[in-house]
Amino acid sequence: MEDALNFYKSLAKRSLVSAECTYDCGYKDFIEGKVAYAINGEWAVADFEHHLRDDLGIALIPNIGKSAFKPLSSSLVLVFPDKSLSSNKAAALKELSEFLQSEKVQKRLYQEARFLPVNADLINQIKQQSNPNQAAMLAQLEQAVPMSAEAAQASAWLGLRKGFELFSKGVLDAAKAREYMQQFAERDYRQTQKQ
Repeated sequence: MEDALNFYKSLAKRSLVSAECTYDCGYKDFIEGKVAYAINGEWAVADFEHHLRDDLGIALIPNIGKSAFKPLSSSLVLVFPDKSLSSNKAAALKELSEFLQSEKVQKRLYQEARFLPVNADLINQIKQQSNPNQAAMLAQLEQAVPMSAEAAQASAWLGLRKGFELFSKGVLDAAKAREYMQQFAERDYRQTQKQ
């Protein structure tokens, strides 16, 4: 973590990134051509394609020195509360689930939003017919590590953000920022579990 913070600070010192620019700012600046690159997820690809058209190029994220970059991956899932799958609505919920997983819907979700399908045949078809940008996105996702779906993950993101803010303002050095991130995340998680 300390290496990552110091690496990012070195990028900011060389004006390759702006430490004050948040996710939304970076997203907007990339679309407007104010910055040369953005690191983002597959959820943003459709919007980037819409705005940038042929000016969009997707590449694998390079290693940082000898360290390979391992992106996180997650899934959009359909969940049903309580015992709804054994209720009088079970048949309708099963029908909805099958509809959303159908090849037609999965294909449309990929075409319009770049959400990767759960259908293995459709994934193989996409791989075979992919353009260079799609191939790079798929190759990057193959290197991804699944992100935790635990409630603690939200607290971890908050801790990372708060610690990074203090680090980027020079309030904390990298080692103290790492400690702060951990402590903040643990405290936030404990508080959410009391509610």
